[in-house]
Parts: sequence; structure tokens; C-alpha cells
Amino acid sequence: MSAIQQINHRQMSWLTASLILTGSLIGLPNMIMNVSQMDALFSQFMPLLYGLFICLIMYELAKQFPDKHLFEITFIVAGKWVGGFINGTVLIFMFIRLSAEMHAITGFINTTLLTRTPPEIIAFVFTIILIYYGRTSVEVIARVTDFFFPVLILGILLVFVATINEFYLSRVGPFLSEGISPVLKGNIISLTSYGEIYIMGAFLHMIPKAKVLITSIRHGVLLAALGFSLVILLSIGVLGSVISGRMMYPPYMVVEQIHITDFLDRVEIFFFSIWFPALAIKVVIIFLAILMVLSSFLGTREYKLYSMPVGLFVFVASFFTFQSPIGVLDFKSYAFPLLIPTIQLPVYLVVLGLAKWRKRQQQQRQKISDTVNIPKRIVRWGIWAHVFLLACFASIVTGLLLGSANGYIGRAATALYMIFLFGSYYCSRTQLNKLNQFTLEQEQEG
Repeated sequence: MSAIQQINHRQMSWLTASLILTGSLIGLPNMIMNVSQMDALFSQFMPLLYGLFICLIMYELAKQFPDKHLFEITFIVAGKWVGGFINGTVLIFMFIRLSAEMHAITGFINTTLLTRTPPEIIAFVFTIILIYYGRTSVEVIARVTDFFFPVLILGILLVFVATINEFYLSRVGPFLSEGISPVLKGNIISLTSYGEIYIMGAFLHMIPKAKVLITSIRHGVLLAALGFSLVILLSIGVLGSVISGRMMYPPYMVVEQIHITDFLDRVEIFFFSIWFPALAIKVVIIFLAILMVLSSFLGTREYKLYSMPVGLFVFVASFFTFQSPIGVLDFKSYAFPLLIPTIQLPVYLVVLGLAKWRKRQQQQRQKISDTVNIPKRIVRWGIWAHVFLLACFASIVTGLLLGSANGYIGRAATALYMIFLFGSYYCSRTQLNKLNQFTLEQEQEG
């Protein structure tokens, strides 16, 4: 396997969105709606800002250390022992993440679809998938994501169309009428999903241009926020916020409400056939990041030798880390939001601080390669993406101040919030495409 691997901007953004979105559809919607009710629709804003902040840190690291991923950078700036301690802490965090995701997925499948299949068999199937992809390259799973993630997004849109007769506007609202507390609670739980963006640090070396890299990851974060918000809106409109908060898997129950004809039943099996590969992609991304960490301890990127033992270890450990799917949901909803600001964020800040303190020769080389002036017409799209995010914040504040007095103001603020969020996503996507095209033109001219 070649140590040099590259993926394009679209694949990087979809890998990021798949990492944040797919696993979050299991369990988290009901936990968010349980504490936030209608205001669960605004639960993505603060975690979205956190994700963009981590993107900024990744950009600074990638600009200073080109062709290096996060764990290699950690050893460079922190040394053998301190860097080993930091990467070891991240490795443990990743193992917990992967065990939680595998246990959540097997619990979901065993509860809803394969009720008579032992969960050990389902987990073993996932282990085989992990071992297989662990012996390939990131480019392989990126090409798989190229097909299945758009299919997943298309499936969500099809569910919207198929459940239009079950969607009642009377169930949607009132919004922002209970004060700021429900909004904050939902945002804290949602931090669990966006905390996984640190895993993308294992792939910083996949895109040589730091500006294209950061724009790709930012676009993936915005896409995940928009997709999750649409799922929340659909669950509220079809089931109601109270019922969605009490059900374990609201998105699955929404799909069960689809009734096309009298003889076409169990449509959820068809949609799950779309969802399952996307779930597999997420655990594969985490698994590959774990292999990257392990290989960085030996100063190499040849990680395929560790695929079999690490995969079997994860398979066994997943049965001892959590006792039930309920335990996984509680841990993801209440423990991860505490671990992310206390462990994950300080690790990033320490690495960034050490990187700024210990200037390397790579920094001067990257300054030369990044001095190409990006046209203002491309930069302007990124500015507009952030302007729309500020408009989202203004919509939330307006709804909180006036929504309790007038329900129509809360609905209007919600509608504007969704429109501005989509506008931010559109501007980000446009900037990403134009920036990648400009970069390719510069390389051809050079």
C-alpha cells in the first residue's frame, strides 16, 4: 500500500458529513427532543460553531505542517513522550467512540430488524467490514462514500415526499416559547456528534492545499447540520415532539409511517438498505483513524498489518464497554458532551500552541506554496456563508426574545433560521467548487 494517498474535495466533505450525521440518527434525535421538545430544531447551531472552530485549528496545523496528519504533527511539536501521551489519550477516546457506535448500531438492528439474530453475529459482521477496509486505503472508503452518502441524502428527501400526507403543521410549534433552557440542553447533547470531527485530523495529509482542506471540512459540517435539522423537523411534523422524545428511534418510526399502497408494506427495510452502508462508512472512518494513530507511534503510515488484531480487539471490547443500547445512548448524550470540552478541545489547543511555539522549516515552505492570492469572487462566497450563520444566530435571539409573546414570531424565526442555514450551506458549497477549480487551474499553469 502506498504511503501517499489523496482524495478530492468532494470526498473529504462527504466523509466529514457522514462521520457527523449517520451515527447521530440512531438515538440522539429522541434524546434531543426529550429535553428540547420543539426547540430541538435549533440544537445544531452551537455544535456547528464548535465544529467550525475545530476546522480553523486544523487549517492552521495543515498550513504549518503540509503532508502530515494530526498525530504525526503531535509527535513533531510535542516530542516522543508528551506526544505519545497526547496520542494515547486520543487513541483511548477513539476506542470508546468506536465501541459505542458498534454497540449502538448492533442494538438498533437487533431491536428493529433482526430481532432473532444474536447481537454478537451482527457485531461480527461489522468487524469483518472493519478488517476488510482496514487492509485497504482511505481512498477506497472515500470512493464508497462518493456513492452511498448522496444516496442517503436522497433517501431523506424521499422520506419527506413519502410522508407528506402524515406531516401536520399543527404539530410543528410553538417554537422558542420556553426560554433559552431547552435550546441550550439540545445544543449540549448535539455536541456529541460534532465532537467526532477531530477524527478527520487523521486525514489532513490527504489534500495538499490547506485552504481546500478547510473549506471541504467546513462544507461537510454545514451539510451534516442541515441534514440533521431536516430529520428533526420531519420527526416533529410526523410524530410530534412528545412522541419523538419518548421513542428510541424516531427516524425509523417516521419511515414506518410510509403507506404507499395496501400491498406495499415494510418500506423501512428498503430505506435501511440505503442507511446501512452509510452507518458502516462511519465506523470504518473511526477504525482507520485508530490505525493511523497506532502507525504514528512507529513513525510509519503502513497500518494494514494492525487491521486484524485491532478489529478483533474492538469486537471483544464492544461487549464489555456497554451493557445495553440504553446505556450507550445515555453515555453518548451525557458523558460525551462533558468529555469533549474537557479532553478533546484542550488537546487541540495544546497541539496548536506547541505548533505555534516551535516553528519548523515546513512552515516557511508552506508560506511559499500558499501565497497564491485567491480571487475575491471566491472569498466572497465564504464570507456570505458566515454572514448567513450570523443571521441564523439573529433569528434564534429574536425568537427567544419575542417568541413567548407571539407564536407567529417563533414560527417566522424558525423559518428564517432554516432558510439562512440552507443559504450558508449553499454559499459554502459554491465556494468549495470554485476554489477547487481555481486550484486546479493554478496547478496546470504552474
